Amino acid sequence: MSEWKPDAVLGVYRKARKSVLLLCVALAGIIAGYVVFDCWREYDETLRDAERRLTGYRISLAEHAEQTFNSTQWVLDQACAYLNSRELAMFSESEVHAYMKNLISHFPHIGWINIKDKNAVNIANTMEYPVTKKPHPDIDYMRFHKENPSTDQLFFSKPALGVVTQRWRFFITRRISDKHGRFAGVIGCAFAPTYYDAFYKSVDLGKTGRVLLIRGDGQVLVQSPFSGEAMKT
Repeated sequence: MSEWKPDAVLGVYRKARKSVLLLCVALAGIIAGYVVFDCWREYDETLRDAERRLTGYRISLAEHAEQTFNSTQWVLDQACAYLNSRELAMFSESEVHAYMKNLISHFPHIGWINIKDKNAVNIANTMEYPVTKKPHPDIDYMRFHKENPSTDQLFFSKPALGVVTQRWRFFITRRISDKHGRFAGVIGCAFAPTYYDAFYKSVDLGKTGRVLLIRGDGQVLVQSPFSGEAMKT
């Protein structure tokens, strides 16, 4: 029979305990690593899902803006063809008012059409009849079209609070020239930023999300949620 050796048994016990402790540490490390990996994978998938949704939103918003602006260009094409049929001064206000009002009746994004002569005096406005004849020569689109002879070039005006309507709007405008190519006036379609705001609210961007429609020079045309202060910048 072998002799009982307490020291040897104690040594074996200590080695076994050390091995168990190392195994527990290794298992804890593996578990922690798996938890971290699983969290990272979930986080990464959340980011990918958010990116996919944002891409879908960008495409949808871009298509909406393109459709509204293309239809506006069509309206301006029709309106200019009508006005070019004779000299601007030969049209009666009632005639122009009725034609333009009917022209935009199927386009809810166009608030109204306004036509000004070369002196920035209103000729017709689908929101007002008879129209106020007070001139507004300092409007940005009047200055732009006086300096640019093209009758095809569109201009996006800075948003402003309407004198008549007391509503925020920006204009997409085109120059009107007489038969000699001289500046005769401007025609423009008014857009209410609140129209776009109502559409953009259908997009869930969270509590702090914003949608901006910005002109090439950085001027904000539309912000959702709507902010009158943003329109002034």
